[in-house]
Amino acid sequence: MGKILRDPDDIGAYYLMKRIIQKAGALVLLLSLGTGAGCIGSGPVPPDLDLPSDADTVSGDELEFSWDAVTEATHYHLEVSREDFFSTLAVDADSVTGTTYLLDLATFTSPLEGKETYYWRVSAYKDGWGGWSEIRSFYNANPKRP
Repeated sequence: MGKILRDPDDIGAYYLMKRIIQKAGALVLLLSLGTGAGCIGSGPVPPDLDLPSDADTVSGDELEFSWDAVTEATHYHLEVSREDFFSTLAVDADSVTGTTYLLDLATFTSPLEGKETYYWRVSAYKDGWGGWSEIRSFYNANPKRP
């Protein structure tokens, strides 16, 4: 499950992240390799998450994600997935300039399916991506698409 990422400032540095997950042994190994500024782990501390709260149930037409500002961070990366190891993303917003993100939850236009549990996390960028925040979950109580 390797994924090549390009630095958001397009400075030409490439990064390789490889995540090896062995659920039975609860082993999570993250390797990050790169060159120059922007390597994962060389940036700021992870943001503290605000909303939605962990294990929250959400519904309606919109969902607001919010987190605390990180000192001197220029932008943030929000990931939302059905899996707590984020191998497939429903939302991958890597240029969020504030500390909130409004997501469409309307049944026919949302990237999220109704009656499903999702996981979310955020990372901050300042001269490189910092580590990920804690992982939180929420349940989308909206109806499934017909």
